[in-house]
Amino acid sequence: ISEVTHSRSQEFDVIILNFFSKGLNGLYDLAVRLRERYPDAIMVVLRVVQMNHINWAQKGKIIGTLEDLAKWRKYKFGSEELFSLIKHNKHLTLRWMGFAERDKVLLKIKKKLGAKIRGIPMSLDPKETILKYHEYFSEDFRGLSIRGHVLLLKAIRQATKTGMETYPMEPRIGTWGDGDKCSSWYTSGVITENHSPSLVM
Repeated sequence: ISEVTHSRSQEFDVIILNFFSKGLNGLYDLAVRLRERYPDAIMVVLRVVQMNHINWAQKGKIIGTLEDLAKWRKYKFGSEELFSLIKHNKHLTLRWMGFAERDKVLLKIKKKLGAKIRGIPMSLDPKETILKYHEYFSEDFRGLSIRGHVLLLKAIRQATKTGMETYPMEPRIGTWGDGDKCSSWYTSGVITENHSPSLVM
C-alpha cells in the first residue's frame, strides 16, 4: 500500500494477506487498519505452512527441526532420501511448531473482521501432510511448488467470487485510524518514518 492510497478516491475491492510464519508480527493490527480504511473490501488471509515449520522429536523430546534431521543424516533438505526416511521410518516422530497462538489470531480476524481464511491443506500429523500434500511444496521444501501456487490462486478466486455476491455497488472508504499513516518504502528505498534504532531494515 503506497502513499497514493491516501486519496479518498482510491479503492481496493480485494485485500490479500500472505501470512505463513508461526509468529504474530502485528497481523491483527494490520488487518484492523485495513478494515477501517476499506470496510467493504473482500479480505482473504492465506494460511500457508512450510516444511521448516516441523520439529523432529525422540522419546517425547524435541531434538530440532526437520532441516536439522536432514543435516544430521547428511541428506539434502527436501531430497528423495529425506522423503523416503519420513515415509518408511515408523519410529520417526514429527511435530508442528506451535501454531495455536497464530490460529487464534486468524480466527479472531475471521470472526471480527469478516476475513476469509484460505491455504494449503494440512493434517494435524506433519508426516501425513508431507506424504499426502508434498506435491504442493517445492523440491527443496522451502516454499510452494507451481501446483501449490495454483491451488492458492484458485482458493483466492473462489473466495473473491463468493464475496462479490454481496459486494456493494458503491463501497465505502474509511480512514487509516487516529494518527495512523500508511507509506511505501520499498518503492523508493527511503525510510521517512521513525522506528526503533534496533530495527534492521
